[in-house]
Amino acid sequence: MKNEKTSCENCAFFRQHFSFALNSYHPVNCGHCIMGVKSKDNRRFPCSTVCEQWEPKDDIVAKRKERVADSLITLAKRADEILSMINNGYLDI
Repeated sequence: MKNEKTSCENCAFFRQHFSFALNSYHPVNCGHCIMGVKSKDNRRFPCSTVCEQWEPKDDIVAKRKERVADSLITLAKRADEILSMINNGYLDI
């Protein structure tokens, strides 16, 4: 018997869908599988039972957050370099 936490919503390959209302995003009761798994009834996706592709998302989410943080640090460095070039007269904007 599978653990209660093994559901599409807790899978590394599940992508939650959101709705934008009142100036913010809110999760809706659907999403999709990036592995191409199709639900028998798309209106009920995520499924209550999982497929053989299921993997826990905890490690994947932690790695994704780390990559996003690294990308933001790199972006901030590049923005500082561009600002420095503007302030030193190398770029005429």
